[in-house]
Amino acid sequence: MASNENKHPNSSVLQGENLYEVIYASNATHLMSQDDLIQLLLQCRKNNPPLELTGMLLYRAGYFLQVLEGPKECIDHMYHRIAKDVRHKNLSLLVYDKILSRSFSEWSMGFVAVDSRCEQLEEFFNLLYRNLLENKMSECKQSVYNMFKEFRSGSLRGLIK
Repeated sequence: MASNENKHPNSSVLQGENLYEVIYASNATHLMSQDDLIQLLLQCRKNNPPLELTGMLLYRAGYFLQVLEGPKECIDHMYHRIAKDVRHKNLSLLVYDKILSRSFSEWSMGFVAVDSRCEQLEEFFNLLYRNLLENKMSECKQSVYNMFKEFRSGSLRGLIK
């Protein structure tokens, strides 16, 4: 998929008093095929711009991790919609915070399929889900912030499609 297909058409909506970020983790109800993931991304990239939502989605072997940024009412609407989506189970809200500016303003939905070729992300996912299973939410939140920091401006940014 060409990267310009994922550019947010209204990237001028970058900051504001009502800007929020939500990060959640969930299990897929079934392993997603490449076609399933492409359809999901196409749906996100169609639905997010009218709601002024930006962000990125990570998928690894039946697990989702997503960050969404946008106006509070749109974030709330989309999170409730995701909670009802039959593709998700065991939804865990990791972060729900007011933010000053977007970190992923150029992506209506960036995407990374995590596999064994990216050892740093493999280790991150293993630690994240171990902490989720043990209900160590503060450790989850910190590891998510650290990992997304690398996507925002660090060594992992080039992996986003």
